[in-house]
Amino acid sequence: MPDVEHLFVGARVVVKSSTDESQFCPGVLGELPSRKNRMRFLVFMDDHKPVYVGLPLLRRVCRPLENPLDDIPDGFHKNFMDGYMKHWPYPPQTQFRVGQTINVELEGVPQSGVVQLMDCSLIQVALSTDANKEWIYRGSPCLEQINTMKDPVELKNDKGQKNTSPS
Repeated sequence: MPDVEHLFVGARVVVKSSTDESQFCPGVLGELPSRKNRMRFLVFMDDHKPVYVGLPLLRRVCRPLENPLDDIPDGFHKNFMDGYMKHWPYPPQTQFRVGQTINVELEGVPQSGVVQLMDCSLIQVALSTDANKEWIYRGSPCLEQINTMKDPVELKNDKGQKNTSPS
């Protein structure tokens, strides 16, 4: 188990699986414990699933790459994490209320959903197309509200397209 002093936002970690004690899943620290998040760590898993965990479930990567994001395959999640780190400590987030209908895009498919639960920086959304419930970070680009806050150049970069604007 790591010392809290060695953990920081952007650190590469692995999280012990809650179902299989011998399995660990890689991720990047997104929030350190505070009263706002009920003294838990927010970890963005490499499969783009956000999760709050306590210190006993975390392990720090001992020899991370110089840029921890180089460990993440190119694509949507890496672009999201890069933007998250650039905006830290004030990444954009939207406000929701339980029962609110929102539009999300999951795996390239636009869907409607209803906010079921709120947990600090996360919301649980029940999708209307099936009975699935997904935990989503309130600043995720899969939320329509976040995309309306961004300018067109940021949107193109988030979707992995080349930025063609002059530098």
